[in-house]
Amino acid sequence: MTGHTGKVTSVSFSPNGQTLASASDDKTIKLWSLHGQLKRTLTGHTGKVTSVSFSPDGQTLGSASDDKTIKLWSLDGQLKRTLDGYSAAFTSVTFSSDSKILASGSDDATIKLWRLDNSQPLSTLIGHNYAVNSISFSPDSNTLVAADANNKIILWNFNLDNLLAKSCQLVHDYLKTNPNNDNDIHMTCKAAHSDED
Repeated sequence: MTGHTGKVTSVSFSPNGQTLASASDDKTIKLWSLHGQLKRTLTGHTGKVTSVSFSPDGQTLGSASDDKTIKLWSLDGQLKRTLDGYSAAFTSVTFSSDSKILASGSDDATIKLWRLDNSQPLSTLIGHNYAVNSISFSPDSNTLVAADANNKIILWNFNLDNLLAKSCQLVHDYLKTNPNNDNDIHMTCKAAHSDED
């Protein structure tokens, strides 16, 4: 498949396996059939397109660019919305398994989580010291993995039940020595413990 005029930086299959998206330094995204026919070219980024990813429900294609924007496209090539207002280039995008959350990696060493229903940022994950080059959700979306430019990989835990259990383990000694303080914490951890039983 040829057609890009710059380095191809990322590729992604649609969930039904019938379309391939490619991103390029030429500032475009191309959609291809499995037989190598160019279906359409998506334009709108003003910088190199660094990453493309289809949502698992097959309704949205996300693209990241060093123009400091993320664009969300419909499968017919229409621009749905642009996520912008940030000071660093985006390097990678990936969707949660329910297609409700988009995660983006950035040159500023952060990961941003976005709600797709309103395009609002949910959270910024901080832990890397160098550019985040690649990110991916696990199939159950309980874990996000991120790789950075300084040989580090971080696993981010989104399993809330698991996080609650770990938190209760951390405060276990405190709760033993302070039985009358922080009733909310006592009740929460007691409920979490009974759920495990």
